[in-house]
Amino acid sequence: MKHLSPFPLLFALICSAVSSASPAFAQGFTASMNITPLRLEVPSQNASTQMQIRNRTAAKLDVQLRVFEWRQVEGSDQYAESEDVAISPSIVSIDPRQAQAFHVIALGKRDIKAEKRYRVVIDEIPAEPKANAGAARTTLRLTVPLFVDRDKGAKGTLKVSEKVGAIRFQNTGEQTARLAQISLNSKDGPIALQTNDTLRYIQGGSWVEIALPQELTCNPDPIQVAGLADHQAYDATAEQTCS
Repeated sequence: MKHLSPFPLLFALICSAVSSASPAFAQGFTASMNITPLRLEVPSQNASTQMQIRNRTAAKLDVQLRVFEWRQVEGSDQYAESEDVAISPSIVSIDPRQAQAFHVIALGKRDIKAEKRYRVVIDEIPAEPKANAGAARTTLRLTVPLFVDRDKGAKGTLKVSEKVGAIRFQNTGEQTARLAQISLNSKDGPIALQTNDTLRYIQGGSWVEIALPQELTCNPDPIQVAGLADHQAYDATAEQTCS
């Protein structure tokens, strides 16, 4: 399978944008496009779902949509091309200030009793370059998580621990857990996090980590973790696994 090597960096960028926004950002928008919704699901009783992209500019917007299988291996997101999901249309030109609907269709085996995870990658297709010498055109890539047969798995359950240099979130359930608005606190006050560390998806049976400042490595005082786990208030004390 062919892997999408630049994807992790771009995923981090969109996570950063989402996690720092207000709840109104659930509709999702950028300077050039508005994406609805920012999370897709095809439950076991359905064959498809829909998404919409609105062109927010005064010029035509050309976009291409592709789907990649999404796995977490040893705390790292990995992506590979997949034919389990189809999107129609996959390449389209959207008129100025207009919206385009897309059908997202699950084609893979549906008799497997487990959640299947994907990322819908939305690429802006650059227009023909103009004759401006030395000019460069910046294009946009956004990603949207897609879950198929999510309802077949047991709800995600998070276990939090502190190891050398990191906080680890381990999902002992089956459904992917979305942990947003993550904050860490010690007895001395809040622990600063990078913006793209305040929203994380943790797949069932997998784990992810957030790096800690060096001065907090194996601090004897427990770290408190707070946030929203699948839109529900989440509070936990990190179990210390380092000594």
